[in-house]
Amino acid sequence: STVHGYMDQAKEDTTGVLLEALKGAKLCVIGPATRRAAESYNLEVDLQPKNYTINDMIGTIIEDSQMKKE
Repeated sequence: STVHGYMDQAKEDTTGVLLEALKGAKLCVIGPATRRAAESYNLEVDLQPKNYTINDMIGTIIEDSQMKKE
């Protein structure tokens, strides 16, 4: 998964930039498998669309960002 790939790269990153990028980040996953992968690294998932498609994922992110503005 993308999560495992990112975390593998983060382990190799001697600068710590990749892990630092996750601090304070709001994480959105596309579905339950990705959520489980993220949580296996103790990452907190903030958003997950009801339907596991890229369009719904983008919609979920947009909706969340608009809620912040209100």
